[in-house]
Amino acid sequence: MDVLKQHIIVSGLSGGSVMKAYVISMTSATERRRFQKSQLTRLSIEHEICDAVTVKTISSNEIAKLKGDWERPMSNVEVACYLSHYRLWQRVLDENQPALILEDDAILSDDIRSFLSELGETPFNHISLETRRRKKLLGKEPVAQVGSVQLHRLYQDRTGAAAYLLSPMGARKLLARHKEYGAALADAQICRAYELESYQTVPALAVQADCAEHYGVEAPIATTSSILNSRLEVDYDESEVWRYKLRRIASQLRMGRRQLTLLGRAKRVHVDFKSEV
Repeated sequence: MDVLKQHIIVSGLSGGSVMKAYVISMTSATERRRFQKSQLTRLSIEHEICDAVTVKTISSNEIAKLKGDWERPMSNVEVACYLSHYRLWQRVLDENQPALILEDDAILSDDIRSFLSELGETPFNHISLETRRRKKLLGKEPVAQVGSVQLHRLYQDRTGAAAYLLSPMGARKLLARHKEYGAALADAQICRAYELESYQTVPALAVQADCAEHYGVEAPIATTSSILNSRLEVDYDESEVWRYKLRRIASQLRMGRRQLTLLGRAKRVHVDFKSEV
């Protein structure tokens, strides 16, 4: 039985203090930092702006060690972005407290504060708060009603690490995955970690600025992406092409097998965004 469902059956949802938010942001992103401070202060969420790992703050040896771990070579910027999340996973585990982890272009629904409060001390590994114009494989029936928001088991996501809740147990599982399989894009690492008991808020309570317009929200900050631009700089070693192709094929087969094992229990759906912001 899911840990979350078991807790709800035994003790129900109980109110509690709102967990702290950590915002990953480059020191040069003054507009985004200002926006997040304003947004989180307005929502009465305790927060800390965390300096993002950058190519300049990590060694070339560390980049070289990690950039070939995933299904394609990662750019230096993508490795740095991954390490920004990785270090917060380590912090969540070390401090033994669940946290709200945000990228600095995450736009939050006004309902996030009440959701976090009503979630209280309910146990979880990982809860995705965002939606990003791609279908997610969700359990057909909600496992909990938290205020106006439902929680569904999230069996397969495809993208998105801009807004999620992570518990110490969830952090432990992600760090163990890194140790065994190496680095990946941050969202890919989370999405492929089937050992996580992941949940999705329905509707979503966050959306990234670059797709806000699709959900009827005006983006309050610039939506340019240094990560997308950095992919043009990746040099492919022709001798390694088949290794990456085999990894992608294995990943696709694993996703297909997961969907087959969940026939009748899960469905692929677009998650709407609760846009009262």
